[in-house]
Amino acid sequence: MKKQFLKLISGIALSCLSVSSMAALLDLTDNSTLGALSGSGSSYTGTIDGIGFSLISTGGSINFNESYDGSLSTGCGILKCEKDGVGVGNDEVSSTTSVAQQLTLTFDSVVKISGLYFLDLYDGTSVQKGTEQSTITFDGVTVKKVDGVETSGQGGYAALSMSPIFAKTLVFSGDVSSAFWDDTNNDYALAGVDVSAVPVPAAAFLFAPALLGFMGLRRKAKNSIA
Repeated sequence: MKKQFLKLISGIALSCLSVSSMAALLDLTDNSTLGALSGSGSSYTGTIDGIGFSLISTGGSINFNESYDGSLSTGCGILKCEKDGVGVGNDEVSSTTSVAQQLTLTFDSVVKISGLYFLDLYDGTSVQKGTEQSTITFDGVTVKKVDGVETSGQGGYAALSMSPIFAKTLVFSGDVSSAFWDDTNNDYALAGVDVSAVPVPAAAFLFAPALLGFMGLRRKAKNSIA
């Protein structure tokens, strides 16, 4: 009887652990998403699929009011592109030898990040002397870089699909090396994040009473033998 009881509890717990939510797109080019944000200046807050987050800038105020300057036919992926993404000061996160702007996206709890999207991130042409590059740091440990993939006039759309990273804080910046500047700097706009909640293991709540019940059965059995 006890073995059957424990197997039942274990099965329920394992099924709870296997549940994962679908990724939601935090689309920072969507007017409805941007309009739901609260705050001003260098600090905004919002929610995505029930997960609270904050967006904080350094080196200037947050700006998400610039219109998309590319063509929807040349590449905008799954983004709405009603706006040109989020930048600092102007519509982009910029880095030069004298200025290093950053955007810090912090969620209320650890989440699963499976994709990132950028605009105004260009590769080299006769106009741009280098390949612009975004730098993303996850919880101050994992670092990923994304090079520009589109030429002038195409919107500078780039998407990073990756193995899921579990993190709470993402910092977006640009390389200060002149090798990544266009005319005068390295800049891009943060356009979107694929994010999903990490479910709290309901198994923890199931195992606790099960363990207490099993301990009670064992104690009762010992008392009966005594």
